[in-house]
Amino acid sequence: MGVTYLRNKMKNTIHNYDVPAIIVDAESIQILDVNAATIQVYGYTREELISKPAFMLVDKKDFENSFRTAEQFKGDDMYMGESEHATKSGIKIKVKIIAKRTVFQGLPAFFVILRND
Repeated sequence: MGVTYLRNKMKNTIHNYDVPAIIVDAESIQILDVNAATIQVYGYTREELISKPAFMLVDKKDFENSFRTAEQFKGDDMYMGESEHATKSGIKIKVKIIAKRTVFQGLPAFFVILRND
């Protein structure tokens, strides 16, 4: 399997999920890709999310805790936890986070599922 095949498989995988999912750069924590469910739940456009810090989805009162968790997670292969996020319109949602280390377009990244059920 070539690198291009694997990149396309990862990109297609995120878009096959019916729950919010994002790809995040492992170093900068910037959003590299989002699926349609993320756009629908959070109310942002794709353009508003790409290249922005993933922390823009976190509710302000949970920001410090989420930042500390992300810093600790950088060295792990997988993370599971909970956080309070906020939509673009300010609606607060409790989110179960499942994140797995991966490579996306040649960059170390995290594949993150954001379940709000």
